[in-house]
Amino acid sequence: MRKKKALIVDVRSPSEFNQGNIEGSINIPYDTIRQNLDKLPKEKDTPILAYCNVGHTAYLFIKVLVSHGYTNLSTICGGYLILTS
Repeated sequence: MRKKKALIVDVRSPSEFNQGNIEGSINIPYDTIRQNLDKLPKEKDTPILAYCNVGHTAYLFIKVLVSHGYTNLSTICGGYLILTS
């Protein structure tokens, strides 16, 4: 069985995303998630890794995805700031 490739989602603002991001990530700012659900995989078990600056907003993003039936979700503990420090 082949593993699905994870989708990495940066939930920070577009300006923060443009200043630096994880290579291969897409930008879906938290406040636009409901308008951008079409950017997410149709398969609800696709691995999705969300991050923000420190982790709180990514956690809220994940809660929204859970309410839409997504099941394979993670956040980066400490967020983007921990990755770049």
